[in-house]
Amino acid sequence: FPSHDTSCLILLTKIEALQLLSLMYGKVLIPEIVLKEFKETLSIPHEIINCQNPILLKKLENQLDSGEAAVICAGLEQKEVIVAIDDLKGRKMAVSYGLSITGTLGILVKAKRNGLIPVLEPLVEKLIQVGIRISPEVLEEIRKDYP
Repeated sequence: FPSHDTSCLILLTKIEALQLLSLMYGKVLIPEIVLKEFKETLSIPHEIINCQNPILLKKLENQLDSGEAAVICAGLEQKEVIVAIDDLKGRKMAVSYGLSITGTLGILVKAKRNGLIPVLEPLVEKLIQVGIRISPEVLEEIRKDYP
């Protein structure tokens, strides 16, 4: 089960690919604060989770935004969880706590690998159009691996 940060939900919604989450993972775990930040009705199977460690949550919130902090904190309390965070600082923090991470682009790559989408490039182009920053090196690697 992945635990998601708001940007992943927003970006997947904007490129009309949110359903990939339920196709790949079944039910997704979402901190309540992320659901509030999302400001839309989530149309995929999900479970609301909250961090049970207020001291750790506060520590994380001093360094990250509240959605990323909640994802990391709640992720640490779950078994076999992958946290989905796009922000580089949040990703580094999650890794420093030993969590497995992915992001919006990683979700799309996994969907392509699993045969859920026929071609990756149009979705990557949509992501760029809606404002995600992807380094030229990563773009080149994706285009080489998934022409």
